[in-house]
Amino acid sequence: MVNPVSGSEALSNTANYVIEGINVSNTADDGQGLVEVTITNASNNGSVTSEAFVAYSDVTRNIETDISYEPSFTVSNVEMILQKLEMPDDYKNEMNRQMRSGGEMAYDFLTYQNFKQSILSSDTVANIVLPLNFSRAKSILTVPTDATVRDTADVLSCNGAYVYNLDPENVEMRNTRGSIPGIWDNLQTYQFNYNNRLQPSRKVKTDKTSSKEAISQQAIVELEKALVQAGIDPRSFTAFQRNAVIGRALALQDGVYDCRGKSFQLQLEYTGTAPEFNKLIHNYVFHLRRLRIGAAGITVDV
Repeated sequence: MVNPVSGSEALSNTANYVIEGINVSNTADDGQGLVEVTITNASNNGSVTSEAFVAYSDVTRNIETDISYEPSFTVSNVEMILQKLEMPDDYKNEMNRQMRSGGEMAYDFLTYQNFKQSILSSDTVANIVLPLNFSRAKSILTVPTDATVRDTADVLSCNGAYVYNLDPENVEMRNTRGSIPGIWDNLQTYQFNYNNRLQPSRKVKTDKTSSKEAISQQAIVELEKALVQAGIDPRSFTAFQRNAVIGRALALQDGVYDCRGKSFQLQLEYTGTAPEFNKLIHNYVFHLRRLRIGAAGITVDV
């Protein structure tokens, strides 16, 4: 229990506090109700009278004597919802008749493929080569994730994790999801190059977003177009700092782009403040595939 303003401990006993129960006290605070935390060691009990105090888990202290500690979780009552399409018998009979006479049934579906590439923190300029061969591509979503390997204590305490924002009180807000979300990590600009042309014609700046103090508008516009083409409805961009995503729409509306026979590159520049983390770059390329079902069998057009 610590006062973040003064840094002093509310309870003088430095032994580990093991929580026995968490309840709601309906009588505390003049009947308004407060969260009541019960700990196992009665000698560590105490009262916190100032609203400035906060409780947090110092994982590095608690498990430093047991480095084999591995947390786990259980998922239960999982339900899968499936949709079933019922067709009239006349339609099915006509379809079977056409397939027997050499016809086929075609179904287009939107999917993606992930191309991964790693870069080091010492790489201030990185060229990501994408070997794309899709005939009907829609958009690219690039997510640069933290590739740092951490022990259990550092993962649980977010020790050394990416700081994605500073709130008005200068409290560090760190990445709590490990290698799942993207991190800006001082990225200054990015630009795609495909079919021997720069796309867009000028570099897209991300320096304001990386500074954690503002937002780079063009990058958000590019991301919105890429999300729409990927079939993702962009309802909110409030997570633009804690989940870095670089977007590029390869076509607009119902259009597609033929990637075959063309070179694709993404250039990332960290030319300002040096990046801190080794990164694994996930490049999700959304595209249409066609499923063909005929008398000769089933084929998939990429």
